This record gives sequence, structure tokens and C-alpha cells, in this order.
Amino acid sequence: MGNKEAAKGVYVGLVERNSDNEEYLKGYLRSLSLWKDEAEASPEPGMVQALRDLLEKYPRSNTIQKWILQVTFGEKFSKEAEKYLREQIDKGIPSLFKNLKGIIMDKNKDETQKGKKLREIVESINKSLLETGKYPGITEQANEKARQWSEYFLAQYYDYLGMHKESLDIIEKTEADQDDKAEWQVLKAKVLKHQGDLVGAKDAMNVARVDQKADRFLNTKTVKYLLRCGDVKEAEKTIQLFIRDDAVHKKQELVDMQVVWYFLEKARAFRNKHKFPRALVHYNQVIAAHNEFYDDQLDFHAYCLRKSTLKPYLNLLSWEDSMYDSSKSYIEAVGGFLGGLVYLHDRCFKAKHITTSNTPAVTPTTTTTTTSSSSSSSVPASEDEVALSLPYAKSSSPLDFAAPILSTISKLNLKTPKLWLSSFAVYFRTGKYSDALQCLFNAASSSNLFDSDSRDYFAVFASLFALSLVLDLSDAQYSAQLDKILSTLNANKLSATFAKTDFTACYPAPADAQKLDRLLDFLTSSPLSSSISTSTGLQLNYYSAVLDSLKALTSSSSPSLVPVHLDSLYSRILSVFSKNIIPLLSSQNSTSRLELSDILSIKDSLYLAIELCKLDTKHINTSKDNNKKVLENLNVVLADLQALYTSFISKATELFPRATTLTSN
Repeated sequence: MGNKEAAKGVYVGLVERNSDNEEYLKGYLRSLSLWKDEAEASPEPGMVQALRDLLEKYPRSNTIQKWILQVTFGEKFSKEAEKYLREQIDKGIPSLFKNLKGIIMDKNKDETQKGKKLREIVESINKSLLETGKYPGITEQANEKARQWSEYFLAQYYDYLGMHKESLDIIEKTEADQDDKAEWQVLKAKVLKHQGDLVGAKDAMNVARVDQKADRFLNTKTVKYLLRCGDVKEAEKTIQLFIRDDAVHKKQELVDMQVVWYFLEKARAFRNKHKFPRALVHYNQVIAAHNEFYDDQLDFHAYCLRKSTLKPYLNLLSWEDSMYDSSKSYIEAVGGFLGGLVYLHDRCFKAKHITTSNTPAVTPTTTTTTTSSSSSSSVPASEDEVALSLPYAKSSSPLDFAAPILSTISKLNLKTPKLWLSSFAVYFRTGKYSDALQCLFNAASSSNLFDSDSRDYFAVFASLFALSLVLDLSDAQYSAQLDKILSTLNANKLSATFAKTDFTACYPAPADAQKLDRLLDFLTSSPLSSSISTSTGLQLNYYSAVLDSLKALTSSSSPSLVPVHLDSLYSRILSVFSKNIIPLLSSQNSTSRLELSDILSIKDSLYLAIELCKLDTKHINTSKDNNKKVLENLNVVLADLQALYTSFISKATELFPRATTLTSN
């Protein structure tokens, strides 16, 4: 309506009610014609004064104080920052670093100029407190705990910069003087985790838990750290400390409470140990919980109408409508569940090269079934978890367990690329190529295909190439679907990265006898790979996607590929690791470095490639002359892969000397 004077009166009342609400503050500044969307980059004249006026009225507002720092520059910033930091350190605010993260780092998590200045100010404060017990330029004695909190801030800052040793030195140096022992131990655990010492991190977090036994948050964090270093039994004991004493079956109580984060962490722990059947049990529990969330929305209908709580009810229904697409835990659980089934299938498939399994097929359960028939009782956690995992372990056709999930994804027409890519892996191995193509088209058409890590985009691209190797491209049905996907990829905003590449021109004629080698050459040494050479993250994501596709091809049922081309496929896998991925370990600088999670992902991928290659060398049928030569080549490649694995572990250990997870399988 343009009535800014009236708006100002309303916003004054709102700010008075909550002076830390950013929307209220923005509205107030807009009513004064002092706010625009890029205000932080170029603040309007008068904004700083308006914020100072508000701060005088609401001196305890942390948001107003931060905004003043965001819209001041140069000497004014230094003056405001020193005043703000001195006040916060004197009060002993543990969350000071977290509050200033938006100023300290940019969108790429690199240190900003303002962040550098903040660090220098705190280093100066800490030095002065250490030497004189006073703040710089202040004659009065500072709070006796101020030095401790300045060091707490610096320990957090150094950890963010990757200076883990310096951060730990500060923590250990001040150990005797620490006022809040639990707070410092949580920080120590975090630094050790970043350094790769998951066992040390777990021990530090447990010290914090023991110091504050009634703190549920610390108990939860300790359980997470225990699971991340593989100590599942201790994690089970620890989480049960906060379950009511009269619960008959405490494990079942966790299922009834739908503790999704715990099941995900436990699934990851078993996945990291390569105990896929055990991991599948817990991924299944997460999926079942989400199905129950969906079903339970109907239970609130009569209640909400009777109590007239319509707005919350509508919000609930809106959330339920997008739950499967928006829930990160569901997306991860589905990816982990289908990925585990795919791995078990690949093992079974390779074993059937020369013989049919004598293990009777196990009828899949439907605990992960569609949105209409799930409940926590379908996953009785009070039973032995080993017994629950046996159907997965003993099944001769593990992919049959995927049917209910595939049905849910297809029926609800979900938009998340990761769900469609997980479905593709199943359809590809079962020979349902038309469905596999549809999965890729759905993933390619997603509006959020290219997210921050680009992995999904690369996975669609590499999967399409893998599929083209087993399809008869002269079939009009397949070629039409391929054209749709290629045109969608070409139209995607990531095409700017591959501006010189025409995807459509990459495919040779169907009758080309060198089709396999030409396509694999394109994947591993094309303009695509050179166009991402400036980014370590893009390279890792691209070649990881290529590896997934190559591994899928080694388990393809296509007679044109297996087993006559197995040695060629594994040679490419070896080449991608040795020429494209392992060299990334040398790119460890401040702006382009691999995290420990990246290193562990590479280690896991290489380990599983070796396991699959071992299976192929055992089960390949050597009664055919061609296969004898393939086996000879496979044994050579296997030896090279194992040597590469040893070399990789050695280099990775140099980067993360305290990472015990690097030397365990």
C-alpha cells in the first residue's frame, strides 16, 4: 500500500516483542527506506545509525550487533568488532564463533577479509590478557575468565582453518583452568574428528557426557561418535540410558519412538564394516518410519476439525505431500537400502557365472512397502538383529526386496534425482532397460539435478553411457528416450561447464565394433574431464560417478559385455583410480582439499572394486578359450588394484595420521 509510516509503527511493535527476529528488523529498515536485498554489500546511508539507535534501545539483541558488523567496513568495522568481541568474551559466550560464522566465511567456506580481521583482534586480546590480564588499551583488569573464552574462540577458529594441531594445543594447554569442562571436551571431540581420530573424538565426547550425565544432548552426541568409530555395542548401551526403566524391550522402544537419526547412524556403521545385511535392517527401519509418518496424517483429521487447529493441520498435510522428496533421512535410507541390495546382487550374480546358487530363494518381506501398509511392528527390533538380517544374507535374488520402494518412488512421481538414480541401479541390473531409461529421464528433468556437489548430474551422465553399452541403439524406442535425456542434459545449467561438448555427438554408430573402448575413452579422457580439472571437488564427483557405472557394467547380464570384456572394464577402473582419483591427494591446499570423508569414500570404493574383481577371478568360466585370456588379464589387474590400495592407504595416512579408520576394513 506504500504507507511506510503506518508500517513503521507496526514494525516498531514487532521489534519490541522480539529484537532478534531478522524479518522484523528488515521490515523496520524497509519502512525507513534503508533496506534493499543487497544491503550487506552496499548499505544505505543512515542504516548504521538506525541500527545503533535500535541497539541503544535493545542492548541485548545479538542480531542487531551482528548486523552492525555486517554493514560497516574499514576502520569503522574494526572499532565495532573490537567492542563487540570484548563484550562477548567478557561475558563468556561459548557460541560466539558460531554467531559470527556468516561474517567469518563466505559461501565457499573460505575465510573473508572481515573474518581475518576478527581473528587478529581476538589474537591481540588473548595476547594482552595473557601478559597483563587486561584488554588492549584498557586500564581496568579484565574478567578472570576472559582469557579462557578468547582461547575457546581461537581454538574454534583454528579448527575451521584446518589448523587442528594449534587448536588442540590451545585446548590441552587450558585444560586445568577450564570452567565448563563439558563445553571444552565437545570442542576437543570435534577437532579430533576433523583430524581423523574418531576413537579419540569418541573418548573426548564420552568425558563430556560423564561430566554432565543428565544432559540428553551430550548422550546423543556420544552415541553418534561411538557409531562413527564402529563401536556399535557401546552405542547401544549408551543410548538406552535415556530410555524409561520400565520399558520391557528397549530396542523396540527406539523403534516405537522412531529415532531415525540413530537407525541411520547404525546403518552407516554396519555399511562401513561392509556388513550390508545388518545395515539393510536399519535402513529398512528408517523407511518404515517415514511410511508411518505418511499414514498417520489421516489420524489427525477429526481431531483438527474438532479443535479448529486448521492452519497447523494444513501445514502438516503440506509437509506430508513433499515428505518423501524433502526428507534427507528418507533419501539417504532409500539410497543406502537399494545400494546394499545392489552390492549383494552383484556378489550373487558373479557367483552364478559358473554355477547356480543352491541357497533357496527367500521371499522378500514388505516392511518397506508403499505408503499404505507400514508400521513399526513390521520391524520387530526386540528380535535378534542378526536374525532380521538373514533374509537379505541368504537370498539368491536380493533385488526382489527393492520392489516396494521402487513402487513408492514411481507411484508418487518423486522429484529427487538421488531416488531415481538409486532406482536406475536396480533396473539396470535386472535388465529392465526401458524403466532404467525412464529413471534417468526423471532424474535429468529434476529442477534440482545440479546441486552443490554436482554428483547427481555426473551420475546421470555416466549412467547413460553405461546403459548405451547394453542397449540396441537401432531400436526406435530406446533411441527416442536417449535423445530426450541428452537434450535435457544439454539444456541443464551445468552445460556451461561443458560448453565445448555436444553430448549427442559422443555416441558412435550402433554397429561400431569399437563401441566399448570409444565410449570408455570419452568418459575417462574427454573434454569433460579436462573442463573440470580446476576443481578437486568436481573431479572427485565426476570420476566417482564414472566408477559406479563401470562397476555396474561388470555385473551386467548383457552377453556382449560379460565376461568377454571384464578385463577391459577392470582395467578402466584401475586407470580411473590411478590416473584421475589418487592424484587428487596431491591437491591438498587451503582452497582445494579433500576432507577425510572424501578419503574414506575413495578407500571404500577401491576396496569394493577389489572385492568384486576377486569374485570375478574365482567364478569366471575358463572352459572357453577366450575366457582363459580374460582371467589372466584379470589377475594382473587385481594385483595392480591391490598394490594401488596399499599405496593409497599410505598416502592418505600421511595426510590424516590420526585417522584409524583408514587402516581398518
